[in-house]
Amino acid sequence: MSHESFIAAVALIGIVIIISSLLSGAVERTGLPQVAIFLLVGVVLGPAGLDLIRFTLESPALQVIATLGLVLVLFSDGVTEEVDPNDQQFGEERLANMVAELSSRPAAEIVQEVHRAVHAFTQGAAAADDITVVIARRL
Repeated sequence: MSHESFIAAVALIGIVIIISSLLSGAVERTGLPQVAIFLLVGVVLGPAGLDLIRFTLESPALQVIATLGLVLVLFSDGVTEEVDPNDQQFGEERLANMVAELSSRPAAEIVQEVHRAVHAFTQGAAAADDITVVIARRL
């Protein structure tokens, strides 16, 4: 990837982040899932619509996005279904937020932190199911 392509891709990502931030309140008020709106915008702007944006697996912008933040998280249901003493589940949202906060750390460290958080959440109670977490990221 050339220096110019990298700069253009980072600029595009910055523009998307700024526009997303500006529109986030309006999107939330629609009541529609953000993923649905994201996909709809992709269809409208992509090859099936106005053909303004065209990403392939070789696209510099996609390579920059993958390099900057791609973290694949595989987990067993035992992670999200563990309960605290009040019978509240650890939940997918808590796990997603935690991984997002730790995404810059090494994969092994993220796994350790998830295990620690689940153990603290259950206040040391024995696990009712397996607690399996696998983190993969692009190097």
